Amino acid sequence: MGYQQKGLMPLHQRPLLSYALDKVQPYTKHIVISANKSLAQYRDFGYPVVSDLETYAMRGPLAGIYSAISTLPNDIEYVQVLPCDTPYLPDELVSDFYHFLINEPDKEMVIAVTESKEHPVIMQLKMSVMTKLKDFLDGPSELNRVMTFIKSCDYGTIKYSNSDQFTNINDTSLLQGNYQKGQ
Repeated sequence: MGYQQKGLMPLHQRPLLSYALDKVQPYTKHIVISANKSLAQYRDFGYPVVSDLETYAMRGPLAGIYSAISTLPNDIEYVQVLPCDTPYLPDELVSDFYHFLINEPDKEMVIAVTESKEHPVIMQLKMSVMTKLKDFLDGPSELNRVMTFIKSCDYGTIKYSNSDQFTNINDTSLLQGNYQKGQ
């Protein structure tokens, strides 16, 4: 993507981030955007924008997740995490995750999987996981891989059959309309 801000890049005349916002807006008023650059442009979406805490600056997705979640009110029980570059996610994903965690009270989080792949940054977690996440981030930095952290928790998975809905927009050709949902 040429080091451009993916969330701001247009797909079908809409910034990629707007697709993730569409998925969570029906469920909560507590939306936080994690970004380290182009902060003013991200603020234009109307939600707080949180950069990585200095201690964890530029340490990858977990740093952004921890930094953003740490700004949320303490009474929130469940946190939905979505990347900005998967615009075709199933409409029911947030609800599926929530119901999974309600029905599996021993699980700390849930992630999406498709036939051939785990999607670790598409997750819902209990706020109680924050202590584990901080401890993990405070550990050796080479271990700050998302799936490594998830495997240190009691997690579950929900399998989705349409892997096209989990297409990650990693190439500008995918922004040109060369890929259509459901293909």
